[in-house]
Amino acid sequence: SLTGHPSYETLSYVWGGPKVTVPITVHDHSFPVTSNLHSALQHLRHEDKEHVLWADALCINQDDKRERSSQVTDM
Repeated sequence: SLTGHPSYETLSYVWGGPKVTVPITVHDHSFPVTSNLHSALQHLRHEDKEHVLWADALCINQDDKRERSSQVTDM
């Protein structure tokens, strides 16, 4: 939740065609992400502390053109 205004970093990348996906788990929910995003998340992960990331591919409903356009404008 971003309600408490936590510190976080953003991650955006070329959306491209999601041909090859890898499942990740976020709060007990599985999400398919591209292999490029999976690799980035692994490299950015802190093993010893919580690290909050906002990744457009996960945080924006990519199937909703209105939401996607609005979020991209905000970024």
